[in-house]
Amino acid sequence: MSIGKILREEREKRNLALEDISKETLIREYYLEKIENDDFGSEFDGFILSYIKKYADFLGIDSQPLLSEYKELFKKKEIVYKTKNKNIGLIVLVIVLLIIIGIVLVIVQKSKNSGSSFAPKENITQTETLPQKTESPPQTNSPGQKAPSTPTTSQTENLVYPVSITLKGNGRCWLGITVDGKYTQRFINANETLELHANNYIQIRFGNAKVVSVIYNGKDLGIVSSSETVVEYKYTPNGVEKIKIP
Repeated sequence: MSIGKILREEREKRNLALEDISKETLIREYYLEKIENDDFGSEFDGFILSYIKKYADFLGIDSQPLLSEYKELFKKKEIVYKTKNKNIGLIVLVIVLLIIIGIVLVIVQKSKNSGSSFAPKENITQTETLPQKTESPPQTNSPGQKAPSTPTTSQTENLVYPVSITLKGNGRCWLGITVDGKYTQRFINANETLELHANNYIQIRFGNAKVVSVIYNGKDLGIVSSSETVVEYKYTPNGVEKIKIP
């Protein structure tokens, strides 16, 4: 049943214009046109319901069937709306679950990779930065002359580097380390100490700077950063420089 068609046909039978109806009922022509065109919008409107009743009463027709049709119309729309919302909610739930599963898989994969590519390699930087020994030609000693003493291993290990750093972990932190141009990466864990030495510079990017303390050339610098999490510093014989992370 078309509410608007019934009202329009009854109005036309009486040779009345919308302007006439508006003057008598005090309903704006704008709303009268909408009612006659069944243009009720997407939501139930109590004013429109009252306008329909007033319009029908003025024309002398029973308003109850029209009012019931208007209410029923929005019950149907509400059912469709709820069904659509239910379907949308189900789709959103599936998408969220897929995202969670993807995140879990990424975390598991990273954990597996960290066991191999980020495995701690003790003294790796020391091995890379130790100066190479040069073999000296054998010397022929004359009779009665003592052979000159050669440096022992302990003397070589005690060579002084221009840049020496000791890192102390108070928690787990990823480190991106560059020593004299050679890059490596690893984790430092709680209660772990890492010593680094270089001839020119050591540059470190800290993934969790709040849990690592630094001793630079014998000077305790304390926690790397108490306010920032990811920071990068360059340690040289001349001092310490904070590197801006792009």
